[in-house]
Amino acid sequence: MLDHSGLCVGEAPRRNYTKLNTKGLMGTRDSNWDELIQLLIEYAPLEWHEMDLVKLKGSIARVGNLVQPFDWMHWPEPYPQGFQLVPMDLQTVVKHVTRMVRQERTFENSLLMHVQQGGLLSLVLRGRYLTGGDSVPNVFPRERRTQKTS
Repeated sequence: MLDHSGLCVGEAPRRNYTKLNTKGLMGTRDSNWDELIQLLIEYAPLEWHEMDLVKLKGSIARVGNLVQPFDWMHWPEPYPQGFQLVPMDLQTVVKHVTRMVRQERTFENSLLMHVQQGGLLSLVLRGRYLTGGDSVPNVFPRERRTQKTS
């Protein structure tokens, strides 16, 4: 069962994100997650023209490796419902976040829609829980590039 934060009941979040105080923490990996979570909470009730997309993407980038290269355009997985976040592994979280961020290039305001609907916040909370507040490791195996010999 999920609570309001998207975590499984019994998984206590580290902080109360509605009253986040990051004084003295700026620059640490954990505080980068906190900054992103706070920004997503602040942006959720706003209209599209009131959000700063550059600031949001910068905050996502500071978390470190939350967006990773993979063929998101051909990934058939639907966007997750709240109850699907509980068993979700880190690779799937990264895939969803990557698709949301990259889709913004093709579909204007699609990322902001995910902010308003809370989908991005839920994924970020799950990602932070799974990493323990550290940067996200590379979750996709590196493909070996083979050189063609003639």
